[in-house]
Amino acid sequence: MGDFLEQFNVNSISHREFHKNTVKYIKDNQEYVARANRMMLIRVSSIVEILLLIYFILSFNVFESWNVTDIYAANLIINGVFLIIFWLSYWKREVPVKNTIRACELYQFYVMVFLVVISLAPLDMESPAVYFASLGIVFAVVFIVPWYNMVSLFTIECAIMIVASYLLKSKDIFSINFFSSIVACFVFCYVARNLYDFRIAESIAKGKLKDLAGIDKLTGLYNKGNMENLCFEYFDHNDENVAIMIIDFDNFKVVNDTFGHQQGDQVLKAFGTVLKRCAKEKDLVGRIGGDEFMIMVTGNPTEDEVSAMADRIVEETHNILSSELVFEFSCSIGIAFRNQKEGASYDMVFSYADRALYQTKENGKNGKSIFTTEMLSKHSFKTILLVDSLKVSRALLVSCLERNYHLYEVNNGLHALKLLEGRNTLVDTVIIDVDPSNSHIQELLDLLKDFEGARDKVVFLVRNKHQEIHYDLEGLNIEYIEKPIDTMEVANRVRKVMG
Repeated sequence: MGDFLEQFNVNSISHREFHKNTVKYIKDNQEYVARANRMMLIRVSSIVEILLLIYFILSFNVFESWNVTDIYAANLIINGVFLIIFWLSYWKREVPVKNTIRACELYQFYVMVFLVVISLAPLDMESPAVYFASLGIVFAVVFIVPWYNMVSLFTIECAIMIVASYLLKSKDIFSINFFSSIVACFVFCYVARNLYDFRIAESIAKGKLKDLAGIDKLTGLYNKGNMENLCFEYFDHNDENVAIMIIDFDNFKVVNDTFGHQQGDQVLKAFGTVLKRCAKEKDLVGRIGGDEFMIMVTGNPTEDEVSAMADRIVEETHNILSSELVFEFSCSIGIAFRNQKEGASYDMVFSYADRALYQTKENGKNGKSIFTTEMLSKHSFKTILLVDSLKVSRALLVSCLERNYHLYEVNNGLHALKLLEGRNTLVDTVIIDVDPSNSHIQELLDLLKDFEGARDKVVFLVRNKHQEIHYDLEGLNIEYIEKPIDTMEVANRVRKVMG
């Protein structure tokens, strides 16, 4: 079949390569293909059942002389069985894509054989097959089946029509059926290929858009959202040990303030190149903050392997040069392993790596630390979560706190909830703007109440001078900050409660 099709190749790509593309398309879009095939099986079999019922009724009067009532009656039952099976099996249950493809091929073969039978009956009537070719071409559109499968199946169906016509009909009728079947075969191939061309092109375009949406434009690494999704998915589908490395580019604010944001961007871009070069091909590398990066080391890495990778990153960071400046660049790295705690989730391993990063900064930066359980009890009240819808307000708070504390920034209560789930050991205090536009504040406060030692941690609520607070605050240690924010006052109050 493949050699035959190659003679009629009209595009630059061969039919064999095109078949591989259709198989890849189905593999890349399994959920969509399975769902589309299920729905089309139900719809097509329902339409065929209605048409069979109409023709069955007409056979008692209009087609009485043709003696085809029994044929329609039998196929009403057969198609009805197909319809019931499709409804029961496919309507509410997930079915593997291979099973739906086999069902589509079987049902198409049944319908086309029925068309052969009804087109040639009764035997004494000399009329050509009117519906076979046109209805056959419809199957090029309705089902999603690999290229060679659909072409081979329709070729077999056309061959059955031609052979049956040769054996049962006159030469004139055979000639008509022969040429209409050949033409239908070519039209089927043309329509199916062009439709698949469109499907594949659309799938590739969607894939590219999805990839672009998940890539940090500056460094070419995964962005934070995509990195988290990939890591969560990896943890869900793989039991192997992995290492998470959180890497912070040291003193980046000084670089920006001294040399400007344009040079700062070039430095971050070069740093991203260093991380890609040091990581293995199957490792996940992403930028998860302004100057914060992450690597998930896969493939059951040993502590020595990850430690050597971290040392290489620290060393190569020293050698970064931009086009117009020489600066003593360095980075701090925190490392945690999945197998350090049985049943550890991605969030938990990330929080451990974050603690290790904080330990590196405590040790003077420019190095690495591997998480140990002792780090959980050291340095209480060191991490602050800022929940504020206004980027300007967050920037003011960051400017007065970032030198002494590790900061997380989110723009509403919902994002804070997502961040805190599974990471409560990270957060030592929270600063929340209770502006009415900030959503899910009560849910956030309720979550904070459930944290171990909640009364020992201060929650700062930022409000306007005369704004009344209607939230349920029982069980929380609350202090208020009034707008407009005095950054020095905020820094002093946070330092006071953090000891």
